[in-house]
This record gives sequence, C-alpha cells and structure tokens, in this order.
Amino acid sequence: MKASSFERLVFRAVIRAYIPIVTVAVTYTVAMLVGITMVHAGSKYALERRDHLFVHVQQQDKADIAFREDERLKAVAIEVGRDAWRALRATLEALTIVIPYPTAAYNGWYRGILSVDGGHASRLAHPIEAAYFLGYQMIQITAFSLASGAGINLTLACLRPRPCYRGDKIFILPKEALRDLLRLYVLVLPLLLLATWWEYFLA
Repeated sequence: MKASSFERLVFRAVIRAYIPIVTVAVTYTVAMLVGITMVHAGSKYALERRDHLFVHVQQQDKADIAFREDERLKAVAIEVGRDAWRALRATLEALTIVIPYPTAAYNGWYRGILSVDGGHASRLAHPIEAAYFLGYQMIQITAFSLASGAGINLTLACLRPRPCYRGDKIFILPKEALRDLLRLYVLVLPLLLLATWWEYFLA
C-alpha cells in the first residue's frame, strides 16, 4: 500500500471518530481554562493543589528526577512509556463511553493549574514561556483525545454501527472499527513522542 493511501485511511479514521475526539478535546480544554482562571484569580484551593502536585513530581516522578540529573534520554524513555500506557488505559476506559469525560475534566483542570510557577507567577505572561506551556498541553490533549475517541468510536460501532462498520466482525467488534482504532494510534504515539521531546528538549 502506498504511503499516500495509508495516510488517507488514517485521515478517514479521524473523520469517522471526530465527534468523540472533539467532545473529549473540548472537555479537556474547557477544564484546563477553568484551572488557568482559578490559579490566576488566586484561588487558594487551586494553588494548594498545584503546589502539592509539584512537590509530588519532584520527589517521586522518575522522569523528572532523571531530567534534573541531566539524563534526558532516560527521562524521555520513561515519559513516553508512561504516556503510551496512559493512552492505552484511556482507550480501554473509553469503551464505557462515559468515563472519558470526567477523566478529561479532572486531568484538564490539573493541566490548567500548572500555568503558574512555584512563586505563583503566571507562566503565560511571557510569549516564549506561554508558547512552551500551551504547545505542550495542546499536543498532549490532542493525543489523549484521539486515544479516548478511538475507544468511544469502537463501542458506538458495536451498539449502533454506521454503514462503514456493517461488515465482518470479531465476536461483536466490527473489524473496520478495530482497524480505525489502530489507525488512530498511528497519530497517538508520534504525538506522545513529540510532546515528550517538547517538554524535555525545549525546556
């Protein structure tokens, strides 16, 4: 199969699953904006959660520890592996259709409260720092929205199959919907790698 044909199949998979992908992405983004608003408004609860999370990361996050010890490749390997597992878990949770949305809201909010630094000064005040922070968040949100959208789309294809999914099945799973899930992961994994590179090599 030519590369251009495969690219068309991947693009078609995105189009087929665009409603769950977009709704999860919107949930992430709105929740992140709420988090950003809260910490910039001086919310004591949001700032305390931000500080608690930061301390936890510094003390227990293996990727962050490796990065601070100037072992960037080790940090990247740990982060990519961990994010790939999180993406797979997001896809499995998305088979329920319901779970991805509160999960996206929860994670999106936590992303938003990290928009201030240890001194509670805005990381969005300077264009370069804002681009670094927002760029990383958008890449991650896109990857996890694709992962969740793939799972939701598979379940919907089982419950109310559209004409494109009314073909051969493996048990109750339409083969074409499974193929679309795998095609979406062709985007998910490189995006996770890009996000990790963005985080550790543009820092």
